[in-house]
Amino acid sequence: MESVKSPDTNSAVTSSKRATDLLLVKDLQADRIVYYWTDIEGAIISPLLASLIRADEWRKVYLHENYLGQQRRSSTIDRRRYAHKRELHSGAVNVSPLFKRGRRAEDQAIRVDCDLAEAKLNALLAPHKNAAEAEQRKKQR
Repeated sequence: MESVKSPDTNSAVTSSKRATDLLLVKDLQADRIVYYWTDIEGAIISPLLASLIRADEWRKVYLHENYLGQQRRSSTIDRRRYAHKRELHSGAVNVSPLFKRGRRAEDQAIRVDCDLAEAKLNALLAPHKNAAEAEQRKKQR
């Protein structure tokens, strides 16, 4: 995966405005897992987010606010996404059962594109794993 520039709290928002131009990064910072969005060049365009849910919400608002065409959708919430919303609007003509997750790219489920946390966690845990393995070998003797 492409390298990602480290988060800078003063980074300016770039011109990425399409869902395909955003990459979700999972990282370990200050002893916690964080998520943030980068553009395709690797510049960070979002704040540090505490969960995938927050990352998804930030992405939807960002894409909604930066959409350059005529915006027909007044809300960032897609009523097809949640079962209780689908049932509430099941009689509506404009809710197609063919698109259970929505039609726009921003309605699709997000996934982590670059996992920086895994390597950092493994590096942090390696000394402890080695000590535990040595301890277990002593017990076996």
